[in-house]
Amino acid sequence: MPPKQTTTLRRVASLRDVRAATDGTALIYRLPVLAWPRSLSRVGKYALGLALVSGLITHGYHLFDYPLYNTDEGIYVERAWSLIRESRVSPQTYVYDHAPGGWIILGIWEFILPGHFETFGNPVNSGRVLMLILHVASVYFLFQIARKLSGGRLLAPVIATFIFNFSPLGIYYQRMVLLDNMMVFWVLLSIYLLLRNENRLFTGFWSGLTCGISIVTKENAIFFAPTIFYLLVRLVRGDPIRHFAIMLWLFAASTPVVIYFLFATLKGELFPPGLDFSLSQPPHGHVSLLYELWYQVNRNRITLFTRGSYLYTMWLAKDAFLITVGTLAMLINIFLGFRNKEQNLSLLIAGTLAFEIAFYLARGSIILDFYVIPLIPFYALNIGLIVDRWGQRAGGGVVRVVAASVSAAFFLFPGAGNI
Repeated sequence: MPPKQTTTLRRVASLRDVRAATDGTALIYRLPVLAWPRSLSRVGKYALGLALVSGLITHGYHLFDYPLYNTDEGIYVERAWSLIRESRVSPQTYVYDHAPGGWIILGIWEFILPGHFETFGNPVNSGRVLMLILHVASVYFLFQIARKLSGGRLLAPVIATFIFNFSPLGIYYQRMVLLDNMMVFWVLLSIYLLLRNENRLFTGFWSGLTCGISIVTKENAIFFAPTIFYLLVRLVRGDPIRHFAIMLWLFAASTPVVIYFLFATLKGELFPPGLDFSLSQPPHGHVSLLYELWYQVNRNRITLFTRGSYLYTMWLAKDAFLITVGTLAMLINIFLGFRNKEQNLSLLIAGTLAFEIAFYLARGSIILDFYVIPLIPFYALNIGLIVDRWGQRAGGGVVRVVAASVSAAFFLFPGAGNI
């Protein structure tokens, strides 16, 4: 009777180890979905430092003088003041027009400052300093996200952060104390946490929590949730803890939203009186969270593509390069990503992230000019990845030429310099 044979399972780090193995053991190799070097090279650190410093300069120069103060800035600072001084989410009746996460963060920031609201001259200035800090942090997250999605190369993150820092739309809107700027920070942080290559179980939890915070900061962040969740599913596919990671992400992402709904329920303001959702007659007696959501969904329809809309009067006039080239890059990435989801996962992720917020803007509803803010980093990401893909196929010798060409096109494109 032949001796009983046993099989030894051994995990290996690369396909080269699989080909080289001759000891008869069965090898386990799982190709990483997105792989990158764990640490930046010296050149990479210089590139990251340059991106952070340029973001600090472009958004910090004349921070208190440009642009002029916006009405919404005063509203959010007022609500942060009410939160600290009166323990109320609004000095007037809170009508649930926005979730309070944004001015809760703003209130915490104002509270820890030595002079509170007057530290930098006036309350809005203090809020703008917070926007500057959040922008610099967002530059770091965008750099690392682009680096991860491009396989560790530096061209994509350099171009993405360059556009993010120097876009006239960004310089104009990202200085303002707006919920959209805070929401972008949380969304980028949520994506960055998923891509860190750390423990998937708790990374999923923290990524979900920051995604949930982004939703209660500005509700349109929910449009990013499908792609972030899909990215998590792809990253943990085949992992023994994938079910725990997915459930923790869902639990953490829903917790801030559930707390928001619980807040309205405890105040007796979840449903309108008599369950009357008539849009022609606002509810009497008390405000309602669900009624306000229903009203927001059914606001007067306005197409983004009509002459006189912000697309033509503000966005294209200030940065035609970002809007046109970013849209083209988004469509190319979506096409390439869906054509081969395995090899082009990074393009699919970047393309759908931009498409989700572009769809939100183009769906037909009330649009304010600063609603373009979430589009800026993800259009920049798509442009960076497309240029990196082209540079990779054309050869390393053209990388510097490509980067210089994109920079020149950014400044020379009609409307690109109208800050």
